[in-house]
Amino acid sequence: MKTLTPSGIELEFISLASFDIDKNAEGSALQGPNSILMKMLNILHQAIQANQDSDFVQAMLNNFLQNHYDIIVQDDELSALLSEIRSVIKSKFTHVESLVASNLCMT
Repeated sequence: MKTLTPSGIELEFISLASFDIDKNAEGSALQGPNSILMKMLNILHQAIQANQDSDFVQAMLNNFLQNHYDIIVQDDELSALLSEIRSVIKSKFTHVESLVASNLCMT
């Protein structure tokens, strides 16, 4: 993803929701109409937890949400995962905020 242009990344995100998935396909790796979106949110979630490329991941999450917010709010599983991502981001920010506050007190 890092090798793509910003418009290329946006195009890839837009195309995630355009798959026609057979809900009755047995043994398929793609179960449900939003499974690809779920996988992408899981990838972003893992990257956030691992503190990998924070700025890049935040930008990708922002773009992802702008393109798929209407689908996410209608799907309980996606909404739950997004709530979990939000809490992880909040805890990471709180940790950084406390480090900054601690350093400001030392100077």
